[in-house]
Amino acid sequence: MLDVSLDIFQNIKFLPFVASILVVVFTYLVTIQFCQKRFAGIIAVIVLLQSYTFLKYTKAYVAPFFLMTLFTTYRSQISRRTKIAILISYFVIVSVAITLVFVGDTIYPDIIDINSSKFILGFQVIIAQLRFDLFFIMALLPVTVGLMFLSKNKLKHADSILILIFGIIIASPILVTFTYHYEILPYRFIPLLVFFSIGVGMFFSKNSKIHV
Repeated sequence: MLDVSLDIFQNIKFLPFVASILVVVFTYLVTIQFCQKRFAGIIAVIVLLQSYTFLKYTKAYVAPFFLMTLFTTYRSQISRRTKIAILISYFVIVSVAITLVFVGDTIYPDIIDINSSKFILGFQVIIAQLRFDLFFIMALLPVTVGLMFLSKNKLKHADSILILIFGIIIASPILVTFTYHYEILPYRFIPLLVFFSIGVGMFFSKNSKIHV
């Protein structure tokens, strides 16, 4: 995206800026879809736009969260045949990727270096990278607990958002544990901030009453 932006528009920031707008729109529309309330979408957008990390770093970064989206697919209201087709497609894609990594001419088979001590350090690095997002740091625990109660009270998609937040947080420590080729950088947490914002918006859903 950065190369295309530079080659076509002579401005490396143009397409990432467009992507940033689309991420905001995506956050708004998904929150409305989940919560059936426009105000919840507005809250999610406000939470996202106040984020230091979101405003500072390019949103050209995209990553496949296969394991996390599996749960969302399972919980979605689509036909059993469609779910099976999606799961099969995931399996095929992952299998092809693994084959290319270990059979093809790539550097990745040589970068596996297991170091369990890096797992805890990975969480410390995440905190350091997101230290300017004060609202996120302060609200992560209460939002997580609140989503658990919303899920318990059968608010649709609350558990999916919870899994996505948890999955993105734990992905980086796991990766640095198994390879030295991965660095925990701030822009990698743009998806986390998006799902966190949607999670905050879910508290303003029409059916968001929490019963402890």
